Amino acid sequence: MRLVALTAVFALLALPAVGQVYRCKDATGRQIFSDRPCEAHQTGGMVQRKRTDAEIYREREQAFNAEAAKQQRYMAEQQREWMEQSQQSIQAPAVRHSGNDWAARQRLKDLETSASSITNNGGKWDSAAEAERARLRDEEARRRAAQAKTIPPTSFTNCNAGFCYDNQGSTYHRVSPDFMTGPNGQACHRSGNFWNCN
Repeated sequence: MRLVALTAVFALLALPAVGQVYRCKDATGRQIFSDRPCEAHQTGGMVQRKRTDAEIYREREQAFNAEAAKQQRYMAEQQREWMEQSQQSIQAPAVRHSGNDWAARQRLKDLETSASSITNNGGKWDSAAEAERARLRDEEARRRAAQAKTIPPTSFTNCNAGFCYDNQGSTYHRVSPDFMTGPNGQACHRSGNFWNCN
């Protein structure tokens, strides 16, 4: 769903710019809309001027950002609804047993473990396990930061009217002079002589 919506936004970004529009009235009073100025025997004038490239780019970028924010809100709402439904549908099981049967005691222990799991516990994590996961995430972040220092920065080696190519062999699609999309679908914006992709 999100991919379809973003594809529609990119299709809008590729549409040609709307030109000037004139509304003219002839001798019989009939209104005519055209992309050319009114003729000598007609009355009327321009109702829409041709937009600049900067205006077109700004409108398309606003549409793209609005659609991306809409998709993020939709995904957050879906996740919230899923969590609410999960919490409502899961209840701790009620178990009755004699207490003398080993198999019954083992089943009870298994049910208690299941009832206290994250799935049945409102999504709350075990604090010790969460601390361990946080430590592993920090180690991974440090490893990636060290690796990033050894990888040369990405720079564009060649650009034409439709595409740019970087020193890593990736291809970028140019939408406008200051906006393009990267190989992984990330949006790239020009900032002076530099491009920022995220």
